[in-house]
Amino acid sequence: MIVGYFDGAWESQYGDNGSMGMGAYIEEDGKEIFRIRYGLTVSELHPYTSVNIAEYLALMELLKWQQQNKHIDLIRGDSELVIRQANRQMKIRKGHYVSVALACQKLIRPSNRFEWVRRHMNEKADMLSKEGLFLVATRKNSPRAPVAKYEQQKLF
Repeated sequence: MIVGYFDGAWESQYGDNGSMGMGAYIEEDGKEIFRIRYGLTVSELHPYTSVNIAEYLALMELLKWQQQNKHIDLIRGDSELVIRQANRQMKIRKGHYVSVALACQKLIRPSNRFEWVRRHMNEKADMLSKEGLFLVATRKNSPRAPVAKYEQQKLF
């Protein structure tokens, strides 16, 4: 069974629109086969940042992986909004996250199952998303820091 986990983190400091960190990983039969973490600022992607956008961007990484690799049987996250919308139990209404949410909806397969989990059951994805925030902070505080958005690791 292939299970994916995702989480997004958001931080706003000094009156800016914030930074986002995204983290996701996939396990096949209990063994990790994919991991990604990255961070973005408002100017790098979207005119706004929010925790919902971060959560959806993390989910999108799992769905993009699925397109190029194997079907993900179960996707878990601690964002009740994202999970309920992915399960079509809640409509995507309005907010800065709508464009990212609709893009994810197009990548969801009818056979994907989504499950909300408490934060303590999603600690690894949470840690990856926080590392993504750290990567952004490192770039902001060091003008010589690399500009690369993605730090991705495939484990096969």
